[in-house]
Amino acid sequence: TGDNLYSYSLIVPKEKANPHYLQQLMRNDLNNYFGFSVRVERRLEPYFRITSTVDAKHLLKTKGGKPVFGADFIHLLMVNRPVRELVSDLDSYYQTQMFIDETGIKDNIDLEFSAIMTDLNDIKKAIRKKGLILEQGLKEMNVIVIRDPVNKTAG
Repeated sequence: TGDNLYSYSLIVPKEKANPHYLQQLMRNDLNNYFGFSVRVERRLEPYFRITSTVDAKHLLKTKGGKPVFGADFIHLLMVNRPVRELVSDLDSYYQTQMFIDETGIKDNIDLEFSAIMTDLNDIKKAIRKKGLILEQGLKEMNVIVIRDPVNKTAG
């Protein structure tokens, strides 16, 4: 309907274009335009961590060659690519979840598996065979908390 739909753009001089300053301006804008209170708080949040067995670090190490990344709903192929691309692919399927690479693998890897990519349990089983472990955990992290305006006229 277009109700409560807004377009927001923030342009600042190049010398001020750093994350801290941009975040401060956006917080101020949310407060000034809508009355929202915006804060960054430390909270314990759920996430999925990807870890690896000791053997996986050696087994998955790339054999080199032209970098390849291909994925569809039932298959993933990575050749000479970083683990973060697996994380990015999972993020694309599960946009309300958070995935973090905790494998410690710094080198590129070769990885191929078949799984129903919309079924986390199927993915867990498939990558476990390759030495990668996907499990849920809790992690303390910074989160943005946006609170509704406080009605100052009530009372």
